[in-house]
Amino acid sequence: MQKHSLRKTLFANRFFACGLLSAAFLCLFLSGCSKQREWGVLSVVPDSVSTKNAKQTAVYYVLIQTHEPIFRQSDGQNYTSQILKQWHRSVDYTEYSFCPDTTLKFNNKARLTLRSFYEHVVSITRKYTPEVLIGENGSCVVVKFKSSRKGYLGYLTSYSNAPTIDTGGGIEDGLGQFSVKSLTADKLVLERKTPISNGYNKVVIYEYKGKTDPRLQSRDIADFNMVNSGDIPEWVKKEYVPFVNVELTVGSLVLNIPDRELRLRVYNCLNVAELRKAFFPGPTEFGDIGNVLPLGVPGARAGKPRQVCDGKRMRRSETGEILFANWRRDNYAEMAEFAKKIRKETGIPLTVVNWEPAKLVARLHKPNRPYSLVPIIMNTMRPELSDFLFYTIKDIGYLDFEPREIAANYKRLLLEDNPEKKEALAKEIIKEFEEEGLVLPLYQNKKVLWYPREIINLNVGKGFLEFPVVSELRC
Repeated sequence: MQKHSLRKTLFANRFFACGLLSAAFLCLFLSGCSKQREWGVLSVVPDSVSTKNAKQTAVYYVLIQTHEPIFRQSDGQNYTSQILKQWHRSVDYTEYSFCPDTTLKFNNKARLTLRSFYEHVVSITRKYTPEVLIGENGSCVVVKFKSSRKGYLGYLTSYSNAPTIDTGGGIEDGLGQFSVKSLTADKLVLERKTPISNGYNKVVIYEYKGKTDPRLQSRDIADFNMVNSGDIPEWVKKEYVPFVNVELTVGSLVLNIPDRELRLRVYNCLNVAELRKAFFPGPTEFGDIGNVLPLGVPGARAGKPRQVCDGKRMRRSETGEILFANWRRDNYAEMAEFAKKIRKETGIPLTVVNWEPAKLVARLHKPNRPYSLVPIIMNTMRPELSDFLFYTIKDIGYLDFEPREIAANYKRLLLEDNPEKKEALAKEIIKEFEEEGLVLPLYQNKKVLWYPREIINLNVGKGFLEFPVVSELRC
C-alpha cells in the first residue's frame, strides 16, 4: 500500500495538521457532522443480519457496525479487545484466559454474562478444534489446548465468531455500538445504542438501483464506495476526499456444474476479460490475477488464469442450459450479448438469469442452488488463507456438491499454525480448483474510495476490507 502525505487544512480560522500517515489511516477535518447525524450508504440490502453470513460483503458491512469480535488485529501481530477486561496466553500458546466485561449489553433486554460468554467460547472453539478443555476460573474463561495453537487469536478476530444473540426475524444483536432498528427489502436502519454529539447516530443502507438511482444525487449519502466505480457521481469527486487503495479483494466465478467434463469446458472457454467487461460495464480498475488469492497474500500468482479452450463446439443435446446468476442491474444488455457470443463460438448453452441481489444471497448457501455459474466477491478483514478458499465447502460454500479432497485439505488448513504448511495446503486447494474447473479467477480490485470531508479520524486500510467502523467516526 502507498503512503499519503495529507494536506494541512484551514477551516474557521483554526489550523489542523495531519502528518505523514500510512495508507491505513486517513485524517480529514471539517467542523461538525452532517445535521442528520446519519451515515447513508448505497449498497445491497441483505435479507438478514447474522454472523453465519459474515463472509457476504453486504452482511459484513452491517456486522462491523452491530457486532464486536473477541479480538481486533491492528496489524500482523498485535491483538486488542473491546469486550475483555483482561486476557493472557501462555508462552507456548496452549492456554488462554479471557475475562469478559459483563457491563456490556447486546440490547436493553440482554447483557453479556460470564455464563453466556463461556457458552459462546465453547461453541466457536470446538469448531476450531475438538481437542480442547474449556472452563471458568473466577470471572474468566480458560481455554486449554493439547498442543500449541498460535492461530487461535486470529480465529477469534473473525466476525463469524463474534458474540451474538438471535432476536428473531433473521436479525442478530451483537456487542457493537449499533443495533438493527428496521429491515425491509429496500432499506436497513441501524441506530446507535447510546447517542453521541460528535458522531453519526444512525446508519441507513439503501438498496442501490443502478446508475439511474436518484440517490446518487443525494447529499444524505456518505458512503458511495459499494457501487461500481464508474457510477460514482461527479459531485462526489468534487466534494468528497479520495483515497486510492489497492484492495486485497478478488472476484471469481464459481462453477456449480456437477459434470466434470462440462465444467472444465465452461471453465476453459469463458474469456475472463470479456466476461469482466460485460458483467461490469463502464469504467473499472481491475487487475489480472492468476489464482483465487489476491496479490499480496502468500501463494498468490500474477497474470491470468490458465485456460485452454479446444475450440470445439458443443452440441445442444450434450447438456441442458448453463444458468448464469446475474446480480447486477446495469448490465442486462451486455450480459445478454456475452451469452449470445459464447453460444455462437463454443456451443455452450449459456443463459443469463437476472436476480434481485438480496433474493440471490438468500439462496447462495442452500441446496438446489438456482444457478450453474455465479460471480462471487471474496474478501476478509484478516490475512488468513482459509478466508479465500471456502468456495466449495459444504454449508458455507456455493456448490451443490463437495469435492472431498478439498474439504479434507481445508479442514487441515483451519487447524494448521505453521505458515509454510498452511501455504502448501492452500496451494493444494487452489490446484484442485484449477484442475477440476471449480473456481475461475476474474480480477483483483483497485479503486478510489470517497469519504466526506467532515470526518476527522477515518480509519481505512487496516484490514483486507476498506469499510469504516461508523461508531468510531468523529467530526
